[in-house]
Amino acid sequence: MNTQRMPIGSIDGSADAESAALEIVMDAVAEINRLLPEDRQLPADPVTPLLGSRATLDSLELVQFLAIVEQHARRRWATPITLTDDAAWSATRSPFRSLTALAGFLLERRKELEIQGPNGGSP
Repeated sequence: MNTQRMPIGSIDGSADAESAALEIVMDAVAEINRLLPEDRQLPADPVTPLLGSRATLDSLELVQFLAIVEQHARRRWATPITLTDDAAWSATRSPFRSLTALAGFLLERRKELEIQGPNGGSP
């Protein structure tokens, strides 16, 4: 598992940033799979769905997985990122439709935090 932290200014939409976000998600897949029986494990494929009839995880496992992603992101970027707010769950195009979509959403949330600053836009 890679625990190297990226400086705040390094998330800019580049291929490196996208790769880092996908790596965080895939590291979380490996971690959740260590906790699950073999027949319930999440495939480490970027197109793996997280919601819907083809999803592998049940609702509690999904919440646990998202918490693991948040933990990995915090370790990597030294910034707390929330993936499970009302906006995420009610989005027209769900950020939980695949592992790749989740990585994109993670990167989007990271960029939002950069714009807002460390105090969420407050002085």
